[in-house]
Amino acid sequence: MRLEKNVSELILSFRKILDKTWPEIEEFSRKDDTGALRSDWGQSCWERTVEKVLFQNGEGVLQPYGEGGNVYDGPRISKPEKKETHKILCVGKKSSVGDVLGKEKLEINEKNPLVFEQFVTMKDNFYYAEHPFDYCLLKNGDHERVIKVVELDFYLSLKDS
Repeated sequence: MRLEKNVSELILSFRKILDKTWPEIEEFSRKDDTGALRSDWGQSCWERTVEKVLFQNGEGVLQPYGEGGNVYDGPRISKPEKKETHKILCVGKKSSVGDVLGKEKLEINEKNPLVFEQFVTMKDNFYYAEHPFDYCLLKNGDHERVIKVVELDFYLSLKDS
């Protein structure tokens, strides 16, 4: 897979948005009968911040954030007809990083990056998409991995590269 450019600063800024607005989102979620508010909110923020900055002329579309939204029978909030062209990949800052879900050390490098899914936190040996968003849920094929945010760098990549 070809890593196009390091987008760590942008992805970590997105994480700050999630973290700082979490108390208000929790309040809205308590009043949401659909159960979709959190995923819709995450996807909307993803499209309006990260995707907008990366593709200012609309030339690309990122993979959904987490589960994506629950609108128009697809994961996108805006322009539901658009198909993803790019994804965010993660590479370890050191030669090995700790997967707290699988309880093992992994080598995640430019030749073996993992696909970013969303920011999460760990409680009782499982991950949850909630504050303080101090871990990343990553995909390694069909395997889910959970790694501390501080151990990773984030890169933009073409979806099928």
